Amino acid sequence: MNGVFYNYAVWFPISDHNNEGGTYITHVYVNGVGVADITYGVNTSPTVVRATTVQNGTAGYYVYAFVSDNGTSGISRVQFPTWTDYNGQDDIQSEWWSNSAASGTFGSWTIDGQYYNCQYYVSFAAHNGETGHYSTHIYAYNALGNQGTGGVDITPNFNTPYISRATIVQNGTGGFWVYAQAETNGGYGIARVQFPTWTDYNGQDDLAGDWVNNSSITGTAGNWTIDGNTYNYCFYVDVAAHNNEYGSYTIHIYPYNKAGLTAGGFATGYSFSFNLSVNPNGGAWGGNSAAQTLSGGIGAVKDIADPTPPTGYHFTGWTKGGAGTWNASSKQFTIGVGDGSLTANYAINNYAVSFNKNGTGYTNTTPASNVDHGGSVSFTVTLSDGYTNSANPSVTATNGSVSATKSGNTITYTVSNITGATTISVGAATLNTYAVSFSADGTGYTNTTPASTVNHGGSVSFDVTLSEGYTNSAEPSVTATNGTVSATKNGNTITYTVSNITGATAISVGAATINTYGVTFSADGTGYTSTSPAATVNHGGSVSFTVTLSDGYTNSGNPSVTATNGTVSASKEGNTITYTVSNITGATAISVGAATLNTYTVKFINSLTGEQIGSDQTVAHGSAATAPEAPQYAQNDAAGHWKFTGWDKAFNSVTGDLTVNTVYTTEAHSGGTATCKEYAKCDLCGAEYGDYADHEYGEWIQQVNKTCLEDGTLGHYTCSVCGKYFDAEHNELVSLTI
Repeated sequence: MNGVFYNYAVWFPISDHNNEGGTYITHVYVNGVGVADITYGVNTSPTVVRATTVQNGTAGYYVYAFVSDNGTSGISRVQFPTWTDYNGQDDIQSEWWSNSAASGTFGSWTIDGQYYNCQYYVSFAAHNGETGHYSTHIYAYNALGNQGTGGVDITPNFNTPYISRATIVQNGTGGFWVYAQAETNGGYGIARVQFPTWTDYNGQDDLAGDWVNNSSITGTAGNWTIDGNTYNYCFYVDVAAHNNEYGSYTIHIYPYNKAGLTAGGFATGYSFSFNLSVNPNGGAWGGNSAAQTLSGGIGAVKDIADPTPPTGYHFTGWTKGGAGTWNASSKQFTIGVGDGSLTANYAINNYAVSFNKNGTGYTNTTPASNVDHGGSVSFTVTLSDGYTNSANPSVTATNGSVSATKSGNTITYTVSNITGATTISVGAATLNTYAVSFSADGTGYTNTTPASTVNHGGSVSFDVTLSEGYTNSAEPSVTATNGTVSATKNGNTITYTVSNITGATAISVGAATINTYGVTFSADGTGYTSTSPAATVNHGGSVSFTVTLSDGYTNSGNPSVTATNGTVSASKEGNTITYTVSNITGATAISVGAATLNTYTVKFINSLTGEQIGSDQTVAHGSAATAPEAPQYAQNDAAGHWKFTGWDKAFNSVTGDLTVNTVYTTEAHSGGTATCKEYAKCDLCGAEYGDYADHEYGEWIQQVNKTCLEDGTLGHYTCSVCGKYFDAEHNELVSLTI
């Protein structure tokens, strides 16, 4: 420690020594031998680290302190003895070191960024309300009664308020308002403002008694802005409170702070002034159209010139109102007690009206011969027949604005806003022009278009040229909603004229009528029945009819159909054929030929082999086929054979393609002779059948025994048919040699 080595350490708590401060003595012994004496000073008193004050207006100030116990037994109390310089310490708290009235309050405060943990309030009232320099000492005590000290000095601010500006606003004849701006001057606010007031007449006989404290002349606090300046106090001076005197007034203004101090009075004065309102009443006076205000004291004389009247009027005099006197001869107004007014009066100008007209296409009335300024005159024009739909006759006026309204054939003209003598002129009416609308169906023709407009009583024309197929019919119908329709025809072109048109007209052209042609019809009728086509047909149209084939005619070609005009086509469904003759452009004759009888194919088949017998036969409907030569017998099996008995179906009246099969029955074989080596053969079909016949043994041939020279021969039979050998029991022998 501090560069020196130590090998023993011991801890001495101050609490083991009654938390006593001062010098501590420690003796050090090693093996019972004293080797050192150590002394150490211990500070156990609290410390006043810092302190500050905050003034509380005129009532007192706060003292804030930060005290520390230096890590010992804590702070038990902080005392704040306080006194003023005036009369020494006569106002210090008695026994301040223990007096709770001098004790601070613990807490937490931050002032100007500094932390404080104790507060004490100094009341000026507790110090006889004395001003000037104050001293406050600070004593902090710990639990042992040890103390630390500090202190603050303060000179409280007792600056006096003052008036920075004032203004006066008259309230008619009853009095006036006094407005004042009171400044605190860094002191303790404004407690009240007094407004002592008197007139020049008879000195201060009308001054309020005890004006320093008299609440009747205390102003009212607030916020006002007058002519851009702000004011925080006002007071009303009532003329009645000053014997109704209208001379010069003197007003003093005294602001007092909460300590009852003032910087002194602010003096101002006022003399009554009244207004004359000059109203040009729609004209102008003094170069202005608005009412002008002239001010002056009682008895002041104002010269009043004539006003400039409104346009169209002339001035006739003034009307006086309110207080004051008006002299029309001298044109002067004398201000009285109170406001007065002059209002201008006028009379309207009047002008002559002259009138002339053309008269073509109408009759008319005549307007009034004179009119007031800005006024209007009216007259009517009634249009004649044929002039009612056109534009109104032109009307001009040398002065004023012309407008018109129309009801039926009558037009009412108004010339308004007339500001001088005027001459009204009416021109000629215009003959009506009517719209012509046109529509054409267009079926069966081409056409031209008539003019789109026509004058009253006039006419329009157009052509219709009939198309092919429409030339033989009647002309297309033409209608017009107004006018008379007539027509002339040249070849296929018709010229229509709509004449004597007296209003808007809509011309409509209907469809042309298509040509109609006769249709004649003839039918052979063989092999079918038929319907008949229509007896007439339109140009380019078609007719149809049906042919229903009879039984036996359904498989052949369609009956032939011819038409002398038009194109023939056919469609078939089942046995019915629908014929259509289309694009007919003239009379036509339709002819239907005979139907063709059906033919069928007949085949004959051997049912045993599936092979056809002979070739195909073609047979007409209802006719018979010819039977071919069929095999009479055919082999079947050993039991019998097939015998032809006929055909499986009739073919004597053929009504469709036919296949005819042979019919066979079984029959036993017959005829033929069997032997020992062949079966019997049927005499009818040639098939072998039955069993072999017995052998023909003949005579027994005796045995020939063997000798030394020759082989022997067995006894045997020899079949005369097959040549085979048999023993006595008819068993076949393979060899006869012994």
